[in-house]
Amino acid sequence: MINDGSAKKININDALFTNQLFKFSVNIPSNWKLFGEVKSDSGGTSSIVCWALPSIYSELEQTNIENDFTIRAYHSNIINSASELILSEYLDDPVHSVLEADATTDSNSRIIYFDNNGLEYKGKCYFIFKNGIGYIISYMATPGTYSKNLPVFEEFVKSIKFFYRKVGSNRLHLSEERPQ
Repeated sequence: MINDGSAKKININDALFTNQLFKFSVNIPSNWKLFGEVKSDSGGTSSIVCWALPSIYSELEQTNIENDFTIRAYHSNIINSASELILSEYLDDPVHSVLEADATTDSNSRIIYFDNNGLEYKGKCYFIFKNGIGYIISYMATPGTYSKNLPVFEEFVKSIKFFYRKVGSNRLHLSEERPQ
């Protein structure tokens, strides 16, 4: 169960989202909006999907705000571990965002501080490398809503399932390792 920003709880098992090419699935509550999706880029090397959560009121910003969760997946010959994925992400935009190691979780998560045209954002990312695919699972929020939806994000990350296809098999199999 996760909190949608109000007093009631919602069930995380409302709808199953699956990307078979990049081998992951996740349950999405019906009150989340699909913000955007690219199943595969033209080269077949990356995918991105983003959901907007129900808006919540921020006392700090004094307005309702929709936070978002994103899953980016990459096939790359030069990325072969979570640490290489983290380095690639940092080198992609070292000026506008700061990645800070998250001491409260494993070494493959980062707290993000991002400035976009004077607007400040805070977020969290998990960097996972499984079955030859790099995944960046991220949450972006304003400073006034970050702590409100952080528990929702942690439950979202735990609910992601990664799978693989055994050689000679048409069936997909769940990976045994789970994100921390």
